[in-house]
Amino acid sequence: LKNILTLAVHVHALFDSLALWFEELDTSQNTQHMYRVCGSAASICKFPSTVTFKTNDPLHFPLPRPLYLAFHAACCKVVWDSGAAE
Repeated sequence: LKNILTLAVHVHALFDSLALWFEELDTSQNTQHMYRVCGSAASICKFPSTVTFKTNDPLHFPLPRPLYLAFHAACCKVVWDSGAAE
């Protein structure tokens, strides 16, 4: 399994509908796999401002690639900035 992200059902729905995305924090600050939770204010108001992705078994359950999360974030920003999300 690669590039799998396990989310609660309601969080997954927001992620799939491009209402929720993760922006990687500055990795030079030893914040590897730490992300800012972003999205519409109504979508993320009950979420923590940052999350850290972890795994106990990186061989079988590797963390999602930051590049793919960045691509998802870019798509979300285009949708929201263009007004298509409304």
